[in-house]
Amino acid sequence: MLRGGPIKQLIRNEFLREFKSFASFGSLLLFAATSTFTAYLSFKKLDSPLLWNGVFWLMILFAGINGCANTFKESREESNYLHTLIFPNEWLISKIAFNAVTLLFMSLLSLLLYSLFLGNQIQNIGLFFLLCIMGSVTFAIILTVASGISYRASGNSALFSVLAIPISIPLLILLIGSSLFALRSINSSDFIEAEIYHEESHQILINELVVSNDSVLIAEDLKGNRRTIKLDAPQTVSDNSKYLATLRFDEANHTLVGTAFSEFEEKSYRNAYGLLLGIVVVGILTLLVAIQIFPKFWNE
Repeated sequence: MLRGGPIKQLIRNEFLREFKSFASFGSLLLFAATSTFTAYLSFKKLDSPLLWNGVFWLMILFAGINGCANTFKESREESNYLHTLIFPNEWLISKIAFNAVTLLFMSLLSLLLYSLFLGNQIQNIGLFFLLCIMGSVTFAIILTVASGISYRASGNSALFSVLAIPISIPLLILLIGSSLFALRSINSSDFIEAEIYHEESHQILINELVVSNDSVLIAEDLKGNRRTIKLDAPQTVSDNSKYLATLRFDEANHTLVGTAFSEFEEKSYRNAYGLLLGIVVVGILTLLVAIQIFPKFWNE
């Protein structure tokens, strides 16, 4: 049984308590800064979207474990007093709501720092933001329940880790798999970068292409820069199609030379939304199970 009034009051008390001490919130900020800086010192820049994605979600997982380990901070006397006033599930829902908001803020802050230090690999910001929301809420459900169980078991922190990490792994797999669809499939340069760093070849995604003659193309990159490209060898290309072009800048002739062209296919997000639906199902099922078992466990 749930009542809206007590839940709102409990959530309000959670935020008032947190902003009064600022201990766990400050530890999350410190964790976000130090983990991002450590990753920067280790990798400098993550050019691989796969590696970028994996490191990011691992950071979020361990930030959640760090932030939710002491969700139930109340003393035994305070816990027993609350037990006489509210239903156990009302306390559980308020803790989940507070942790979800905290983890979402943590995820967005980590994403900002992560992008500043290690580069931004996101192509579909809307999908990635939605995954951050769903991931934060579902992590909050899982970690809050694990924290509640460990709290009732004499506050055993080792039990929290044993419960939280294995249960979180399926969710972590779903988040990593679905968020890959929101990232760039390639690390494409632009015409200006190719002209500045002319010592090496560059892969550039051509957004629009017009065939001028057999050896010359007029192309536009994703940033709207238009250039004339001289073909190094005959290429089969067509107008108004997207291509991934390998180009080098001929400094002597001040001309971009195209060495290879391959048609570029846009991503299909159908599988990504299927995985996102799986995350929603995991969150709902975990919440339903928690609502069923939490009162029985709490009353023991």
